[in-house]
Amino acid sequence: MKQEKTPGKTIKRRRIILAAALAVALLVVGGFGYNQWQKAEAPVKEKAVKTEEVKKTGKTEKKEEKKEETAVEKAEEEVIEWVQEEVPSAVPETPAEPAGQPEQTAPAKPSGGQQGRTPEEKTPAVPEPEEPAVSYCTISVSCGNAAAVRDDYPDKAAVIPESGVILGTCQVPIDSGDTVYEILLKACGGHGVSVDARTTGFGIYVAGIGGLYEKYCGPGSGWMYSVNGVTPGTSCGNYAVSPGDSILWFYVI
Repeated sequence: MKQEKTPGKTIKRRRIILAAALAVALLVVGGFGYNQWQKAEAPVKEKAVKTEEVKKTGKTEKKEEKKEETAVEKAEEEVIEWVQEEVPSAVPETPAEPAGQPEQTAPAKPSGGQQGRTPEEKTPAVPEPEEPAVSYCTISVSCGNAAAVRDDYPDKAAVIPESGVILGTCQVPIDSGDTVYEILLKACGGHGVSVDARTTGFGIYVAGIGGLYEKYCGPGSGWMYSVNGVTPGTSCGNYAVSPGDSILWFYVI
């Protein structure tokens, strides 16, 4: 016996079927949408991944480049240190000079750790100025003639030495232009012997030496001089002395 379908049960069944169909539709639509989203999202993710990889690769490359630069710099420093030790003159220790100025290099350092000697700069020898040779002449003052008649002039005996020598032979340096008179002054001045002279129309005339004057031993007595044994016919103030000359002052009566 068939049971009759009631309207309430039919409606309920239809609702269940509709709900199931709707769920299936949602699943299908949702799966399709998800697939579309995945497809749309994939290039974005792939691009992001590639970008990240590029960034990482860039960083890695930069690190590698930095490591390489550091290694190169270190190698260069080691090479420079080696060159400075082995070939010191090849690497100047002083900073580079500006353009247009000559480059100055430091003195070479000894290799092998040995302490070298800096080559001494030889200063050219400067010849010492030669001192001009000093010229001399000799002079003596004698009053032997007055000593021979000393007893005849007792009042003059104090200025007439018994030996007849007022100034023994001595050597006198000659300055340029010295005359017989100037040599007499030098010699007597160095031995405390007085000289008395005056200027006349003929030149300088020596009147007294050592306190012994003209005319003390007679009216014709007085002083004369000779050079190398010769009596010049000129004033002692006009006769220039030459090196090696022998001058004698003598008293005549």
